[in-house]
Amino acid sequence: MEKLYYCEFCQGRTESFITLKNVEFNHNHKALSILSEVRICKDCKNQVYDRELDQITTEKAINEYNTLYGIPGSEIIKFRNNLNISQSTLSKIIGIAKKTLVSYEKNQAIPSNHYLQTLKVVMEKPEIIQLFAKNSDKIFTKKEAEKIFFCDIPDSFKVCEDEYHGYNDYSEEKIEQVILYFAEHSTVMTKINKGLFYLDFSAYKEFARSITGSSYQKFAYGPFIASLYQKIEKLVFQKKIHVKSISTENLKYNEYTSLIKPNLSLFNEREIILLQKVRDYVTSLSASAVSEDSHEEKAWLMTEDGAYISYNYALSLNKDFFENE
Repeated sequence: MEKLYYCEFCQGRTESFITLKNVEFNHNHKALSILSEVRICKDCKNQVYDRELDQITTEKAINEYNTLYGIPGSEIIKFRNNLNISQSTLSKIIGIAKKTLVSYEKNQAIPSNHYLQTLKVVMEKPEIIQLFAKNSDKIFTKKEAEKIFFCDIPDSFKVCEDEYHGYNDYSEEKIEQVILYFAEHSTVMTKINKGLFYLDFSAYKEFARSITGSSYQKFAYGPFIASLYQKIEKLVFQKKIHVKSISTENLKYNEYTSLIKPNLSLFNEREIILLQKVRDYVTSLSASAVSEDSHEEKAWLMTEDGAYISYNYALSLNKDFFENE
């Protein structure tokens, strides 16, 4: 005997049939029309509720919406697989429950605007994934922390050398050795960051190529490498750098000290001379003074907030570490 479905218009269970129909779907003031199977009452010809068919229609609508305006679940899965991280780990990085991420991947839910933007940022620039991990208020297991801090970014995600990388390949090894070099006699985050900026931009001015291949963005406190925090966290995690929290009446900050010698064999003679000059410069000034100097550079002044800084501005640097040679 054919199953009867309840029709709210006929106020009872009736015979029905399945047909194709354009179903309207609205979300965030955006309307979609989805062609899907629906169940129709034979008596009044109105649509009746069919849990399985309605679920299929909903998933079709969510998938269509995410494809047009958001991120399809299949793309999130592909991203995770490329970085070899689990649903649990990615959900902690984003700051959502694992079951919520699962619903996104299965096209059973649409991410809110906040989490949609977070996912887009992480997926477009996966190299900052450690920064999201660091700023998350979730607790990671040791295994998860290792996975996050040491995950390899596939070549397909990496940006080619250009004017925003100083026409040089990005070198994770070199940037780590520079950080260790600046922290040999203890230093703070501001001095490490501004030292890197002056090192790379001065190298481009003198040698026509940056040293580390890093890209810098304009932030309120000066040129900044967005992934610097997690790079230092990685060195702390590896016990290559010691971090000490210092509190005064007006300030609270971290001081970093290298626990191992930097490997300067990665740099040529002229690069090592520049390294020494830049370190002497940032060491001789307070963190606020170094920051103020960077605010006077055209590289910072002429770039829009949040935008990447072109190395072409290196030619107009106020600081000239080779001017007396």
